[in-house]
Amino acid sequence: FNFEDETPTTHFDTFPAAILTVFQILTGEDWNAVMYHGIESQGGVKGGMFTSIYFIILTLFGNYTLLNVFLAIAVDNLANAQELTKDEEEQEEAINKKLTLQKTKEGKEVSPMSATNISITS
Repeated sequence: FNFEDETPTTHFDTFPAAILTVFQILTGEDWNAVMYHGIESQGGVKGGMFTSIYFIILTLFGNYTLLNVFLAIAVDNLANAQELTKDEEEQEEAINKKLTLQKTKEGKEVSPMSATNISITS
C-alpha cells in the first residue's frame, strides 16, 4: 500500500477503524494482508508472533460465532414457518368443515320435496 502517511486503511489505531478491521477479518476479505500489516507493525516476524496468533484465533472463533448466529436465525425462521403452516392448515380445515355443514344443511332443506320437481317422461 502506498499511503501518504504510510498507514494502511485497516488498522487498530482508533476504535471505529478497529471495528471495521475486525469486520473485514470476520468476513474473510483479505484478512491475511491485514494480519501481515499487524505483524509488521509489531516488529516483524519475531516480534509479531502473538499478533499472528491473535489474527488466527480471531478468524477461527469469529467465523464459528458468525456461523452459529446465522444458523440460529435460519432455524428460528424455519420453526416459525412450520408453525404458520400448521395454523393455516387448521384454519383451512375449519373452513372446509363449515362449508360441508352448510352444504349438508342446504341439501336437507331441498331433498324432502325434491320429488315434485322431477319430471317423469316415458
